[in-house]
Amino acid sequence: MATITWLDKIDGLDLLDPQKNVSAADMNQIKTTVNTNDGSFTSHTGNTSNPHSVTKTQVGLGNVDNTSDADKPVSTAQATAIGVVQSDVNTHEALINNPHSVTKAQVGLSNVDNTSDVDKPVSTAQQDALDLKSDIISFVDNEVPDGDIDSVNVTFTLFDIPISGSLKLFWNGIKQRSGVGYTISTNIITMTTPPDTGDTLEADYRT
Repeated sequence: MATITWLDKIDGLDLLDPQKNVSAADMNQIKTTVNTNDGSFTSHTGNTSNPHSVTKTQVGLGNVDNTSDADKPVSTAQATAIGVVQSDVNTHEALINNPHSVTKAQVGLSNVDNTSDVDKPVSTAQQDALDLKSDIISFVDNEVPDGDIDSVNVTFTLFDIPISGSLKLFWNGIKQRSGVGYTISTNIITMTTPPDTGDTLEADYRT
């Protein structure tokens, strides 16, 4: 702000005797001086570039660092809070007792039943396979092959064709070793030695 210096006289104006008549020239000089001082004051108050070198301490921000938001470091309090959260996360991640009440549907097992292995029922597909198997495989027990037992005939016929390796031939109740003493082709049994009259032949097999 400009300093106004009061003089005893300004260009013939007697400041010590205000009763004297003031001329128009004197008033113009006062007006000019006031306007000049007013302009200087307005210019000063309008200056926002910290004209008096104000410090951050003077405005109550002595502890504030001059860093941009993007460059702010993690504060001590923030680091402590993050540590607490991380500890909670670690504790939570270590839980394996289904902490969120996860359901079997959520893990893609909505159709699974909660039964132990030994208590598993026969599934529909298994039962269908078993039913199909029973339809395909039949057990023939104690069939008497067709043919004369007369000490001459060596060829005897079974009603069905046995599954390979399933034939058990009994001669007078004694099981014959497979391929020993007889051969079989489709459902025809050929004996190496003809059974005597009164002998018995029986066959067990699967078809």
